[in-house]
Amino acid sequence: MNISDFRFNALFDDWADDYDATVALETGEYKDVFKNYNEILNETVKHVSKFKGAKVIDIGSGTGNLTNAASNIGYNVIGVEPNSKMLNIAKEKYPFINFISGTFLSLPIEDNSLDAVISSYAFHHLTDDEKDTSAKILKSKLKKDGVIVIADTMYDSEKTKSDLILEAKENGYTNLLHDLNTEFYSTHDILTKIFEKHGFHVSYQQMNKFLWILTAKLK
Repeated sequence: MNISDFRFNALFDDWADDYDATVALETGEYKDVFKNYNEILNETVKHVSKFKGAKVIDIGSGTGNLTNAASNIGYNVIGVEPNSKMLNIAKEKYPFINFISGTFLSLPIEDNSLDAVISSYAFHHLTDDEKDTSAKILKSKLKKDGVIVIADTMYDSEKTKSDLILEAKENGYTNLLHDLNTEFYSTHDILTKIFEKHGFHVSYQQMNKFLWILTAKLK
């Protein structure tokens, strides 16, 4: 198990049972992180912009909510999740969807076979170096006109990062502050450089004060 897989499992073993309740909360420390949650999922799958039946994978699929949103559009979607507890919950919730074990860095998918890769609230668990490695792996799995759509916490600038950390501190949001200081949330500049290095054109859409949708299309 590589270090990113370990981080995934350590976090979600403790969170799996309460994940769906957490993302639905409209109060508390994380209310702004998950604000517009269902809209975010629906907007993410819209950015795929592929034909009905297109082959899509959702990495870090968790309890399967984004995977299901893609299925509802008519995509041939597979959920990919490293944590066994999350995987079992997703299979129980959505028995008509195929969920398999895997990660951004260990992906049991045939090369040049995917129309799109989607992900929500997961990519930030990778360091910037791991994100770079993942971008290379994901490109190898995509068809020549493939697209990657990632909905996650990220920053449009270092100033925004500092402002949000300060705001969490002033509000006494201890857990959120810890996350903002320790998780691997990247800036647009870093993410753009990573994906452009591997031949993608990158665009962003903001969905709440923390979350942006990154769309990376192969040039």
